[in-house]
Amino acid sequence: MESFDYRGLGEFHLFDSQVNTPVMQGILALAREKNLILLAHSDHETIDALLTAAPNLTLIWAHGGFDVDVDIVARKLKQNRNLYVELSFREGLTEQGVLTPDWRELFMTYPSRFLVGTDTYTGQQWLALPELADRYQGWLKQIPPNIAEAIAYKNGERLAAQKPDK
Repeated sequence: MESFDYRGLGEFHLFDSQVNTPVMQGILALAREKNLILLAHSDHETIDALLTAAPNLTLIWAHGGFDVDVDIVARKLKQNRNLYVELSFREGLTEQGVLTPDWRELFMTYPSRFLVGTDTYTGQQWLALPELADRYQGWLKQIPPNIAEAIAYKNGERLAAQKPDK
């Protein structure tokens, strides 16, 4: 039987009151044991609770909190070097197709900590993929090419290349 190297767990939906449940504690223990990346679809309070419960694990915040204020995202990135932000369905990145100054500054400050995602959770989302790709390409063209490449795919490649512990 062929073995597979897993790199992460997720996307899982979690609320802060669930971080200390036996199931989640088991997931955190497994992630620690196998050096797995966690991908959490959670509000910013839950992200804080996860980072407190597992400060040495790599955590990807799915959707960057959807519509959480950019200042909260910036503060969390500054405080937690193991936090990454995935950008599918993230509101407020652009205004009329133009990258907002706050998000541009955040990308320039933390270019290695963002990931473009598609979140194709239903068949209908696959049909929307070309439109999503066009939208991402639109704002990625508004930042330096090396940072755009990092966010578009290189950061994800780097994270995926990290070897988990056996």
